[in-house]
Amino acid sequence: MSETTGPLQGRWRALSVCFFAGVAVFIAYIGYSTQVTTIMENLDVNYTQIGSLASITALTGGITLLVVGNWVDSRGPRAGTVAGLLIAGLGQIIFTIAPNYEFLLLSRALMGIGIALLFVGPYTMVARWFERSGKVAGALGVMGATEGVGTLVATYLLAIVYTSAGYDAGNVVASIIIIGMALVAAVLLKEPPHLERGKLAPPEEGILKQYLKVLSHRNIIAASFVLIGLWGVFSMVVFWVPTLLMEEAGWSAEGAGFMAAVYPLVGTVAAVVAGLISDQLRRRKPLLLLSGLGLALSSIGFALALLAGNYTVLAILLPIAGIFHYTGLPIAFALAFDSVGIRLTATANGFLHGIGALVGGLVFPLVIGAVRDATGSYNAGFITLAITMFVLNFLIPLVVMKDVTPSKTDRAELASEPTSA
Repeated sequence: MSETTGPLQGRWRALSVCFFAGVAVFIAYIGYSTQVTTIMENLDVNYTQIGSLASITALTGGITLLVVGNWVDSRGPRAGTVAGLLIAGLGQIIFTIAPNYEFLLLSRALMGIGIALLFVGPYTMVARWFERSGKVAGALGVMGATEGVGTLVATYLLAIVYTSAGYDAGNVVASIIIIGMALVAAVLLKEPPHLERGKLAPPEEGILKQYLKVLSHRNIIAASFVLIGLWGVFSMVVFWVPTLLMEEAGWSAEGAGFMAAVYPLVGTVAAVVAGLISDQLRRRKPLLLLSGLGLALSSIGFALALLAGNYTVLAILLPIAGIFHYTGLPIAFALAFDSVGIRLTATANGFLHGIGALVGGLVFPLVIGAVRDATGSYNAGFITLAITMFVLNFLIPLVVMKDVTPSKTDRAELASEPTSA
């Protein structure tokens, strides 16, 4: 099979489908973030309860992520991707028709499960297709760009739909997009030929030993702290910054949603470029440390801008922080995949996203919401964020992480296959 008609074509088709599946993730995850005030008025809920909507999604998603990686490794990332879209779509439908706060919680809990599968399935599919080309980090950088495009769609374009057509119609549109993407993935997404079910020899270890092998690797330990920081700051930006800008600076829902979307949107280029540079250098750690230091300094800037009441500076700092955030995201995953090998890619992926969601995605929005209720401002929550970013995203990787090359087993498998595949 030629490079131009077979594996190369399949590689780019898989990346394209996975990219749009990744965009759909954010419609399910944060599409309602610009409608917080509407939800509060309609259902008479407070800031802590709104924060709990984000936290319950992170809780169920995080728990699912911690255990679903082995299933995706064995059943294949196509099954994980399609299942995730269907479950997230069902959760969005329940959210659309929810008559009270309890049903909102139920819908967000269900969507957390679907979102978890969508953070594992598409990333694993892309890693499998691009692993033999030596361009894993670059491809993962493209997947990292889904956060920018997905956040733009979810917090800006969907906000326009909400404003023009109404809250209910916006929720219906979100449901249609997610379910439609599930059908597209079911039809078009394929496993790479050399890694179809039954062709990849199972590891000698049992499931528990596989999992412990992943957890005990120093790079996985360090990357887990990095992902906690990345999930935490992302959750803060997409859930609370729009509300903050609307409440305290008088911004419109569209304007506030756009500023939240700018954070990951500008990072899309950084993710792809950093991934490609990392693939060329075959070194991951230097770029990851640059990412962590820049993100920590940007977070300090957030806190100082809030203390000064200067929301213009806060808005300017968002894209700067986004560049550093998305420089580190694909690098952390590529280093993790290099460390554990292709057989355990989904297991590593699920664990890293899971621990990030459970700690960063769950704790950060809840704490900031609770601080806002208790103190009447966001200042203390953002100061804590700045300190946390420095420790998690710079100091720990500096001390613990070590650059590695792909495992000998993977290199041997690659050498035994035709290079055109």
